[in-house]
Amino acid sequence: MNIKVKKRNGISEKFNIEKINKVIEWAVNGLSDVSLTDVEINAKINIHEGITTKEIHNLLIESAANLISVEKPNYQFVAGRLLNYQLRKDVWKGKHAPRLSEFLNQGIKNKIYDPVILENYCEDEINKIGEFIDHERDYNFTYAGIKQLCDKYLIKDRVTGKIYETPQFAYILISTYAFANYPVETRLSYIRKFYDAISKHKINLPTPVMAGVRTCSRNYASCCLIGVDDTKDSITASATAVSMATANRCGIGIDVSKIRAIGSPIKNGEVVHTGLIPFLKIYESSVKAWQQNGLRGGSATCNIQWWHYEIEDIVVLKNNAGTDDNRVRKLDYTVGMSKLFYDRVLKDEDITLFNNAEVPELYEAWGTKDFDKVYKECESKKLKLKKKVSARKLFSLIVKERVVFFRQ
Repeated sequence: MNIKVKKRNGISEKFNIEKINKVIEWAVNGLSDVSLTDVEINAKINIHEGITTKEIHNLLIESAANLISVEKPNYQFVAGRLLNYQLRKDVWKGKHAPRLSEFLNQGIKNKIYDPVILENYCEDEINKIGEFIDHERDYNFTYAGIKQLCDKYLIKDRVTGKIYETPQFAYILISTYAFANYPVETRLSYIRKFYDAISKHKINLPTPVMAGVRTCSRNYASCCLIGVDDTKDSITASATAVSMATANRCGIGIDVSKIRAIGSPIKNGEVVHTGLIPFLKIYESSVKAWQQNGLRGGSATCNIQWWHYEIEDIVVLKNNAGTDDNRVRKLDYTVGMSKLFYDRVLKDEDITLFNNAEVPELYEAWGTKDFDKVYKECESKKLKLKKKVSARKLFSLIVKERVVFFRQ
């Protein structure tokens, strides 16, 4: 067979089956119930003039991945090794890792890494940090693990798909950037301990931290909490905040408990309030219009207190039974609970739901020792919007929706 294949560097060479066998032999070495022959046969490589070595390697990865089963789980490590092998070839341009200082400086030059790191550390410190790296830990990944890392967390050009780093470089740089402002005397120790913890998978990092720390966008926040007041300025500002935070990789928590209830008068009755649902739709649109820096769609959880006048309508917003007009399914919801509520559930008593615009002191007392007292005082007031409902029925509704959707 006088067929030539094209290597990663663009050079053509004669196809050599022994090179394929050597790579597969390395990938299955030390693993039980895996077969070099099965991986090679299952790859079904159609060798033709000009096929690239990367195409051949992709077929080997796919072959090993397709052999993963309950009976033969070790193929997940075969596929993982093969994917790691290819990743190193693509990023390192060879089998051997560059020094951290060289890798970091090249990344900064290519605007992949934040150059501020060079202002925080001297060259000697970078070299010492480089000694902490154990690239063999890459092979602790299963195929699913390293595939997810490549798809979501390693820095890459999301248009071309080109990946710029390997797992251990990502882990050590996350650690280095995270402790940059710690005291010089202790930070190397912290970096080493943190690197060991995350690279050995003793700690799982949230997506914004894993994907954002070390980049020029400087995204360190994982979640952003937004409190919304009962004013048009606050509501519109919060929608903007949701958009900006989502675009910067943050998951969102929104407290909407202060927004007044449907039917509330505005400007002495000149306008009737539309209630929470239309504003929740704004948040839903804001979250889903932005991706978390190309990693995934945004997500948000809206918090509402159990005594809010619209609570019964809010807890069913993910339910499939309604229409798009009265459902907001792409947000998640949490309900703030209290001992007073639970006590009335156990005693099968009624609770009173309020419009926050009429009893703002109730929200202010929330979470304090005075809440029960303030709540009972509000129950005795003459208000335009308040209603009694069964505590047990409301609790059952909350539980039912949570069971159906596994979240609330």
